[in-house]
Amino acid sequence: MDSMESLYRRRRVTNAIALTLSLAATLFGLFWLAWILLTAFAKGVAAMNLALFTQMTPPPGSDGGLLNAFFGSALMSLLAIAIGAPIGIAAGTYLAEYARTRVVDFVADEYGHIAPEQLGYLTKRLNTEMPLCESPPFGR
Repeated sequence: MDSMESLYRRRRVTNAIALTLSLAATLFGLFWLAWILLTAFAKGVAAMNLALFTQMTPPPGSDGGLLNAFFGSALMSLLAIAIGAPIGIAAGTYLAEYARTRVVDFVADEYGHIAPEQLGYLTKRLNTEMPLCESPPFGR
């Protein structure tokens, strides 16, 4: 019985140390996140005006806006949705209804539990470390 109590005590101490270290790491990360956000907000509020959203990007050193950047981002997003959503829905429907194999079931089960952020990170890493073209779109 004495060995069980010492094991329990050791596990509680180890758990307390791990929780303390994880809390310290969380607070450390949150401090830097708050620092970056506050700095960006403080320096960015001065530049927020109607011209930022309504004028084209000027040559360097001139005043102007980011209308073409906003328009380009919106257009790229809409095109990606218009192309990717039907393909994804069709592929998912086909795989769910007609292609029930062990491989499809395994991949669906495994990838169903992965967060989208992790899939995005994996895609970025695969594209930058094993590029399919000379200059990958995500940079190096």
